Amino acid sequence: FEPFGPLAEVHLSISRETKKPKGFAYILFTFPEHALKAFIDLDGTVHLGRIIHILPAEDRPSKPNNSELDEKTS
Repeated sequence: FEPFGPLAEVHLSISRETKKPKGFAYILFTFPEHALKAFIDLDGTVHLGRIIHILPAEDRPSKPNNSELDEKTS
């Protein structure tokens, strides 16, 4: 994915039992436009005999802070 732009983070999921990659990864680009370019160019292509299927990430739900909790219980 580096040819599309600088990467901020890569998480390769490894099986606890086999100690081998599970076949998927999480890639975080420094700039969103680079992620979009990688998505457009790579989704559905074949790499090492496997189809690359890219799913865009969704924002994590934010944790409520204490003031938000107080408002909900009032």
